[in-house]
Amino acid sequence: MCFYLRNLAKFRPMVQIILPLKFTRLSAIVCSLDQLNQSGDLRGIEVVDSEKPWLNRTRREVETQAKKMLAQGMEYANPTQVGVAVQVFHNLGTLVDTVLATVKGCNDNIQRQTQDALNPATLTEGMPGPGRSPFPAIGMSASWKAALWTRIEKLTDHICKVYGQVNHLRVVLEKKRDPVSQISLIETIRETEAFELLTNFWIGIVDMLTVEFATTARASTHLNQLFEGDYPKLVRLFTYLPEYIHRHQSAAVATGNTYTAKSGDKDKDDFSRYEQMLLTIFAPFEKAYLSKSLTRLFDAVNQLFTPAAKPLPGKTELTSLTKLFQSELTTAGTSRPLAMVLVRNVEKAIKLFTMKCEELIATGGDAIQVSGPPNSAQLRNTHITNSLHAFSVAINEEMLAQSELSQPVASVIKNSVEVVERQRNGILSNFVARVSAVLEEMVSRMHEENFSGPIPNVPDPPCSAYMQEMHKFATRMTNEHLSKFQCQAVVMNQLLTVSSQVMDCFVAHVCLVRPLGEGGKMKVAMDLTQLELVLGLFCRGDVSRLGNPYKMLRAFRRLLFLAPENLLDTSTGVGSDLPYSHVLNQLFSRAPANLKSPHKSHTG
Repeated sequence: MCFYLRNLAKFRPMVQIILPLKFTRLSAIVCSLDQLNQSGDLRGIEVVDSEKPWLNRTRREVETQAKKMLAQGMEYANPTQVGVAVQVFHNLGTLVDTVLATVKGCNDNIQRQTQDALNPATLTEGMPGPGRSPFPAIGMSASWKAALWTRIEKLTDHICKVYGQVNHLRVVLEKKRDPVSQISLIETIRETEAFELLTNFWIGIVDMLTVEFATTARASTHLNQLFEGDYPKLVRLFTYLPEYIHRHQSAAVATGNTYTAKSGDKDKDDFSRYEQMLLTIFAPFEKAYLSKSLTRLFDAVNQLFTPAAKPLPGKTELTSLTKLFQSELTTAGTSRPLAMVLVRNVEKAIKLFTMKCEELIATGGDAIQVSGPPNSAQLRNTHITNSLHAFSVAINEEMLAQSELSQPVASVIKNSVEVVERQRNGILSNFVARVSAVLEEMVSRMHEENFSGPIPNVPDPPCSAYMQEMHKFATRMTNEHLSKFQCQAVVMNQLLTVSSQVMDCFVAHVCLVRPLGEGGKMKVAMDLTQLELVLGLFCRGDVSRLGNPYKMLRAFRRLLFLAPENLLDTSTGVGSDLPYSHVLNQLFSRAPANLKSPHKSHTG
């Protein structure tokens, strides 16, 4: 009995003071009265039953006013109105349901706007033609498209506006606190679905747009074709949404909102996630557009290799092809996911060009012969190499030099260019390897020369016959073959490698020459000088660029006229520039005939 009396004693005074209270306090009193009514069995008490209809009516009025205040506060971004409204719903114990209903209402609002924007029957309103026809009238296709894109642009603006309203509600929930526990209202709903109101809103929008665009495309062939053909424009219009969200998150971090800052710490990941979710809406249109894009690129490449075309594309054709690649990438605008998808098409087209060139490459002995002028097979390979080089240069100048390319897109293109350059370098290296082999074979002919004679009486003794042959061969290779390649920097790099190998080979062989007389030493010295002239043809006259092989050659020249007891003098470069093994072979070459050289002794 005492329990009922205490509840009754609380109930009556609260009813009497409810009228003059403020809005938020009023909601708290109403909630307390409900709790008293539910916690104790006060049914049948006349004073309580008489107030229940009025109490229920008051609660409905409070909820109605709070909903209006919430809607108005979100519409005009008024934190005071939104704060009062959410405080009322918190006091009434309906905050979770209200947040969920508000988000759903926003999604429903956007769905209605989307259906209106994509309605083909209303696109022709105000245009000359057969009234509300879902198809553009003859000659009105451009106006029809413009009207559609205007509608879609307004739709994205509306989505951004509504997102801002939901985000404003979230911010107020983060700032507003429970008057008793001082816990933010967003924390009071953490364990509920309403806590992720922004995520729920975005997922709802993506799901709705996916359904609406798919339904519209099935219902209207004209719209389906337009979405497929102008897919990049469609994506660019909607790409603004993730950017808008990203700016909201960044601004929230800057203002120090703790809940928002937690999202801001991973806002880059969220930005990419939102972009990917957005692209799923238009996946069917993307597939069709990419297929057409790849067809355009492949057709452009194949036309360069048709029988009616030139044997191989030149600089002008390749520059035009590269500009087509650039044009395809430009359609992506600021959409990074779309740019990455399009650059994969460009990558495939570049690989197709490389494969087409590879199919034309001549192989076999004719392609690497060095006994005469370039034959037809070699001329074809030279043209292919020049075409690959021109393609690489065009891509670097027309695409990679453009600063607007993002790093991931540029990285894909660079990797594709490397494939082109590897193919170009492979053709060249096969021929250069043959040149190197022939030069090394000529070097080995020094053992057919006589280096045992005395010092000749002539003032300027000639170099060896094999060295004269090497000079003629290197001159002919440079003038007749290597000069035809346009990638001279690449040719130079490969020839530097050849020159180093030939110089190493020469020093290894000359250290084995025996018997070696004083006249032979003079002859070797002349050969050393001539070798520098020969290899200078491959090094643009500067053999010092060869580095260690050149130092080794110079070190051997210094010890050539030294007495045997001075050969190990480290000041001559022995051990550092010239290996000890070469010095030992040189010592054997000056030894008596009964002391065989190591390679002779080993072979018996």
